[in-house]
Amino acid sequence: MQLKHGEKENIMNASVLARELNKEENIEAIVNGKVIGLSGVEHVLDILIRKPCNIAIILPERTKEIAAEVIKAVVMTIDTKTPIIFPVSKQRSKNIVFDLIREYPIVVIPYERVDELIFKIKNTILDICCK
Repeated sequence: MQLKHGEKENIMNASVLARELNKEENIEAIVNGKVIGLSGVEHVLDILIRKPCNIAIILPERTKEIAAEVIKAVVMTIDTKTPIIFPVSKQRSKNIVFDLIREYPIVVIPYERVDELIFKIKNTILDICCK
């Protein structure tokens, strides 16, 4: 997937990422997948992986503070008991907030390029599901 000049802000588009993941025959990705948590609250996940096992991908918004996005991921993880993949650009991944989430099943994936991110997410999905 090649990025055109000016497309950098759209790098984390959920539908594009889900389409790329769905190209793999062993992965089924649904955009805006809904999961009802233990509290009864319905959570909308940016991407829900249904195959080979249930995993959520939460794409941090560029306009919000990274700490708020991490808290959202932790709350969803606790309530849904779903492992979460949280991709962040390398510049934002140096935030101390990520040290706070080590006890939760949240995998933070730092990336520089989209093609690198998709490869890392695919490998992470297979690693989580094949444990």
